[in-house]
Amino acid sequence: MLELLLFYAVPRRDTNELAHRLIDRYGSLSGVFDADVDELVRGAGLSESTAALIKLVPALAREYLLDRGARASDLDSFEKIGAYLCDYFMGFSREVTVVMPISAGGSPGSPVAISEGTPDGCLLEMRKIAECLIRANACSFILAHNHTGTNAEPSDADIVATKLVSETFARLGIPLREHYVVSGRSYKRCFSYIPDLYA
Repeated sequence: MLELLLFYAVPRRDTNELAHRLIDRYGSLSGVFDADVDELVRGAGLSESTAALIKLVPALAREYLLDRGARASDLDSFEKIGAYLCDYFMGFSREVTVVMPISAGGSPGSPVAISEGTPDGCLLEMRKIAECLIRANACSFILAHNHTGTNAEPSDADIVATKLVSETFARLGIPLREHYVVSGRSYKRCFSYIPDLYA
């Protein structure tokens, strides 16, 4: 499949060897798609247009899954929201933090990215969270971020940051309901306060 994709980016060239070289370098097909554009260009020697095509695949797959999967009105359980967020974070090579505002009716809105960091961490900006919640006229919210490795267990830093966010927005009357940590197809609860969120 990678060979065929590369054929459209590098016409009139045998792309079998290139496909094998990329998979050998990054360990798997998903490893190729998860590599940064700079790494694909500088490390693997691809042109910028070929690297852009490779990076388009996980982004397109993510949008397909989100569009086909649960709509906001169907996100009525911890598990459904977790599965939705796994699709949302698919293919991200850096940590990203998102907010899902919750309306007066109790339905979570679409994720809004509020910060993007490195593969190892991401800063939380209270001002950006507040702006997102005010724009959405949110009554409460869900926080979520991804771990780029294979471990969805919340770190000590995740727990400290969650406590700070929870206390800050509780004082503003916009309670934090959940904080998901997502890695691949796994998700864990970093924080939960869920009276009637899933009722």
